[in-house]
Amino acid sequence: MSFQRSRRHFLKHGSAVTLASAFSAGFITRAWAQTDAAPRFVEAATTHGRLRGFEAANGIKTFRGIPYGASTAGQNRFMPPAPAAK
Repeated sequence: MSFQRSRRHFLKHGSAVTLASAFSAGFITRAWAQTDAAPRFVEAATTHGRLRGFEAANGIKTFRGIPYGASTAGQNRFMPPAPAAK
């Protein structure tokens, strides 16, 4: 005799697992956010201008959203890369 699970059984238990995962992820995220100190903002001067980032508690500086080239949308589509604007 083989044991076959129904679709209803699968959906019911799948929903419970998904809910438990989301709940535990929220707990982990909240705990992580409360233990970290507020980030300290830092600036760096480059040939294309100044960048603003932040320094984590362990001394690592992070800069996000740095454009490495000009936009490739519109008329620049399928054209060679162009340098980013200053």
